[in-house]
Amino acid sequence: MTSLNEQERRALLKVYRGADPRQAHRAHVLLLMNDGLSQRQIRQTAYVSFNLISDCARQFREYGLDSFRARELRSWKPIRLTDKELQQLEQLLLQGATAHGWVNEWWTAKRVAELIRRHFRQRYSPETARRILKRTLGWTPQRPIKQLSDGDTDEIESWLIDDYPHILQRTRRRNAHLVFVDETGFMLTPLLRRTFAPRGQPPITKVVNPHGRISVIGAMAVSPVRRHFRLCFHALPDNENVLGHSVAQFIRDVQTSIGGPITLIWDRYCIHRAEPVMQCLHRRRKLVAEFFPPYASKLNPVDEVWCYVKYSQLANYAPANLNDLRNTVTAELTKLQARPDMLHSLFRRTRLRLDAMSSSDR
Repeated sequence: MTSLNEQERRALLKVYRGADPRQAHRAHVLLLMNDGLSQRQIRQTAYVSFNLISDCARQFREYGLDSFRARELRSWKPIRLTDKELQQLEQLLLQGATAHGWVNEWWTAKRVAELIRRHFRQRYSPETARRILKRTLGWTPQRPIKQLSDGDTDEIESWLIDDYPHILQRTRRRNAHLVFVDETGFMLTPLLRRTFAPRGQPPITKVVNPHGRISVIGAMAVSPVRRHFRLCFHALPDNENVLGHSVAQFIRDVQTSIGGPITLIWDRYCIHRAEPVMQCLHRRRKLVAEFFPPYASKLNPVDEVWCYVKYSQLANYAPANLNDLRNTVTAELTKLQARPDMLHSLFRRTRLRLDAMSSSDR
């Protein structure tokens, strides 16, 4: 081992005085070695084995001060992959584990070592593969974010470019309102979000009945000509599910409130094709129903209304009973009814636009 410079000596002294006894032992060995003591003298002074003395010198010679940043260095081997091969490895990893034959998207050190063996004919231990991930590629262990599938992206793009502009044109020709419909449930179990609290004293939210809920049907109506936004909603009785007859009655109420033809746009949920709904559409000639593409909930502005109320207005809200929950939800939605500017803002969060034109009209 070459002589230590002043910066390295200070760094080793800091490690020697640190809280990790194993690292302190290794730093002590290197400091004694720098003072010119023989291995026998170091062994008698620091009470360590000859093997540890040799390992400390080798690791410091190969990795410098980085040898104190991981306990697995004893099993590290020099990385024989070139910079180009490391770039190729990262591209392979970005493809996901399922693309390479595993059943789930779970990159472990063992799987990465196997991937390197397959593509680069290099054998590494899992610890060395972990080192490549963390130190060379800059990857870190992370908790996956759970997200609902957005469905077929090509189908959604096709609907936005071709279908939706034609829906707007037909709605304008009929002098009709565009009405987006969606359903949701408000639970007694609150949606928890981070909040400030004293260190080590997380706030406790008490839940009375975790299964109690109120189902709500909502509609955002907008005139493509006047661009006036309004919100309609109906809360069902306690713990009652939304069924076809509830949706049909809500549609009739919305049309009566608007007082003219409307074009409904909603998802392909089975209750929107239930017999009471189909009969309602058949009997009311001024009603036209259109469907969003599958798994495209982010296109529905009513879904933005639910997110705004649940995650912004009622986060961490734990009502004592369903009656309190009903009153609070009704109050929040009623306040939103008086805010057409907020409804317009929620509409803009989607990818829908009121001035969209089809590709054939451009």
